[in-house]
Amino acid sequence: MPASHQASKPLLFRLPLEIRLMIYRHAWKVNPEIYTIPGTGQLESCYVKQQLPAIGKLGAICQQIKTEAFDEYFHHAQACLRWEFNDPSSPLLLTHLRHASFYWHGDVFFDWSDVSTTEAFCWLQILKQLRTLEVVVTGGSGWGWFGDYQSKQMSTLLENLRGLEKVTIKFDLSDLSQSDAERCMEALNVNAWFLKFKRKIESFVTLPEGATPPCQVIKERIGCLKPR
Repeated sequence: MPASHQASKPLLFRLPLEIRLMIYRHAWKVNPEIYTIPGTGQLESCYVKQQLPAIGKLGAICQQIKTEAFDEYFHHAQACLRWEFNDPSSPLLLTHLRHASFYWHGDVFFDWSDVSTTEAFCWLQILKQLRTLEVVVTGGSGWGWFGDYQSKQMSTLLENLRGLEKVTIKFDLSDLSQSDAERCMEALNVNAWFLKFKRKIESFVTLPEGATPPCQVIKERIGCLKPR
């Protein structure tokens, strides 16, 4: 690149991209330890509230900074829908969030602090750029009794999530003893409704033939998002 052209650029854009990204990350950096809910690892909504204004201000400077900063943040940020809370979501998240994790409780009678399944998936359906979804199966005690009901409910809610690049199903059976957790996993692996649901949710992935599913590194786990 000619020296005269390089010199005509603003000072920030004369720096290598790696340095610019470090500057952007510093702008939205917040200490997560201050906002972590004891015993859960879940981040309070105040955490992302502290980050989003800085991200929005970066985006307002110019289009190049907006593209670079938003790509850096939202490529590595994952929303975690697990606990109920009262703070509304930001329009910035609804427009740009790409990755989400939803804790699906197997029990119909979930705890009052758990996020509502219906509300969570309605919220996921309005995310404009959702690309990957992680479904974390929890609460093993209720699967045998309510599996068919839960499967139909989840399938209905998921219909509008087609077009994802990656869907992952994980299990969180930490509330069970090791022996109970092993029995629960064995039961799920041969449970007809669960296997049908797994096939259905994986069918929502639409990648070009031969393409590799994204394997992004999550650096920001945004907790306590209100799915409304």
